[in-house]
Order: sequence, then C-alpha cells, then structure tokens
Amino acid sequence: MTTEEFLFRFTQEQPASDLYEDISRFLHHADLVKFARLTPPVERADSDFDYVHGMVERLRLEWRHRQGEAVGVAQADSSEKTEVTAS
Repeated sequence: MTTEEFLFRFTQEQPASDLYEDISRFLHHADLVKFARLTPPVERADSDFDYVHGMVERLRLEWRHRQGEAVGVAQADSSEKTEVTAS
C-alpha cells in the first residue's frame, strides 16, 4: 500500500486523532527517506525505532481494549436474550 492508501484504511479503524497525526507524519518522513533519498541523522534512526516500537504497543493495547468492549457487548446482548426467553 502507498502511504495514502494506508492512512485511508487506518482512518476506517477510527484511531485517536493524535495517533493518526503521528503516524501520518512518520510515514511521510519515511517516504522522503525511501523515495527522495533523504539521509536522516543517525540519531533519527534510533528515535524512529523507539517511536515505532511504542506505536505498535499503543495500537496493540487499543486493539485489545476494543476487543474487550466487543466481547462485553456480545455478552450483555446474550444475557439480555437469555433473560427475555427465561421470562
């Protein structure tokens, strides 16, 4: 996927706005490195690695939180149906 395609798909996941902006900024910088052959300082590579690691962890936690909410909603719906049929 291109950066724009990825960002479009990413918006469909409804990420926090600061998360979207951070990832967009990071990916556009990566495009400059890849396509315009920008050579960033060595320090930037270290900070980018730390940034991406933190971002993956943040996305993982956000995904797990959403999965927990989905399970909670499904369980609540199931409980309500059980109560209605038992009545």
